[in-house]
Amino acid sequence: MKKFIYIFSLAAFMFPTSCSDFLEEELFSDLGEGSFPADMAHAETMISEAYGRAVHAFVTHHRLGWAVEFPTPSMQLWNRRAHERQNLQTWSWGTTFTDPSYYDLLDRIWAVVRSSNDVIGLLPDADLGDEVRKEEIIGEAHFLRALCYFNCVRLWGGMPIIDKPQTLKDDLYPERASIADTYAFIISDLQMAASKLRSRSEQVAGGVPAGHATKHAALGLLAKVYLTMAGAPLNDASHLGDAKTALEQVMSSEHGLMPDFPSVFDWKNNNNQEMIFSWQLEGTEQSSYALFYFAPNDHAGDIWMPAGQQGIEYDLVPPEWVDWYRARDSGPRFEYSIVTEYTNKDGVLRVYNAGPNEAAHVGKYRAPDYPMTQNCCDFPTDIPVLRYADVLLMYAEVVNELEGPSGAFQYINQVRERAELDPLSGLGKDELRDAIFEERMLELAYEFDMLFDMRRRGWAYTKNLMEGFYKADQNDYPNGAAYANLTVEEHEMLFPYPVNDLNANPNLKGNPGYGQD
Repeated sequence: MKKFIYIFSLAAFMFPTSCSDFLEEELFSDLGEGSFPADMAHAETMISEAYGRAVHAFVTHHRLGWAVEFPTPSMQLWNRRAHERQNLQTWSWGTTFTDPSYYDLLDRIWAVVRSSNDVIGLLPDADLGDEVRKEEIIGEAHFLRALCYFNCVRLWGGMPIIDKPQTLKDDLYPERASIADTYAFIISDLQMAASKLRSRSEQVAGGVPAGHATKHAALGLLAKVYLTMAGAPLNDASHLGDAKTALEQVMSSEHGLMPDFPSVFDWKNNNNQEMIFSWQLEGTEQSSYALFYFAPNDHAGDIWMPAGQQGIEYDLVPPEWVDWYRARDSGPRFEYSIVTEYTNKDGVLRVYNAGPNEAAHVGKYRAPDYPMTQNCCDFPTDIPVLRYADVLLMYAEVVNELEGPSGAFQYINQVRERAELDPLSGLGKDELRDAIFEERMLELAYEFDMLFDMRRRGWAYTKNLMEGFYKADQNDYPNGAAYANLTVEEHEMLFPYPVNDLNANPNLKGNPGYGQD
């Protein structure tokens, strides 16, 4: 059963756009001026459209996944597995790679912003007969718009602020705001969302299906925004107390850890107590995503999906990451997140072995017993945006920064206990900070967090981490010497600004270091 009805308006205009000065035709909505939105059903369709476009932007074709996972040690594209240091070519998504999976991501994000702005701009004055639900839908739109801008500012820096439906009478060539002003816009949106939204149980009791944005999703994302601002490039720790307050509200809610790690991602447990907000995929035909990309093309269906549904193994797990992860956690969390052996379609057990032509596979979003259609990408497992384990690790980080390590151990240890690891104790503040980030890498792998965590720790941390994984002396690999000099440059802590937008808007300036400034 679909959780959202995804409807895309034929009249949706593209941003940015252009027109000649002599064009003075007055444009109207194809749904009728003055009657838009017409009723509550129409309002529900509008917010469903925004969710649908968000799934299209962040999930379909693995757009956000490729953009933010390939530049980390946790994943590599199949045709780059000959030498791990070659993965540094994807670190900046600069001029070397022109994969549309990165370069059209912003186009897709703008579509979500447009749909959200339609809700925010058009619903407040509409008489729809249900003011409570109407305000909540507006809150959901603020949440989605904030999530879009939060991803954008971490990928590209300051963004043009588009906060209402645009017409040809508006400025269609806005300049980029500063990073600080972009974050201020995000905070405002999330505060508005939190003020309008209810808890999940309250929404479901009121007839809203699980999977919509909630009050605690807005508060949890707001805390992550504050925590991100405390790191690079802003290094503004003034909101850490606000982050702590927001996290405490989430921690006093109905959410909590699931008892074991695999149950968090079991498609039969979608929208479980740990999933605070996730992209809803069960019953939604995706043109392509995780199972299709993660699964090998010769598997028997015992892990990822039923026999006969073969993958293409685009997204592989590098040998260096397997070794790093297993050295720190070889228990159930490792075994569920990373597949190191499987039975192929000929009944032969395939076992991963480290080497130049070897790679393991992502297992986190498996669905072996799901009754799939013949479409290779009918995909049931929801993709987490925010879950309770992340909240606990953020809270441990905030407490450590504000109060020191003594009060923080219990929160990271809740996550480690579930993973069947020994508790931490006796670490200093700096040591615990490193341990928390390491725990985030283990717990949240393949959930689109690692790149952003690396960036907020700064260039020196990121450079050391990345180049420590991809060693220059691996010349025993095919073509190893060709990649020995690849490195992480400081300007690459932001991606190059998407060329499509730069070409369409003469007032936009690109990011330094890429020949865009």
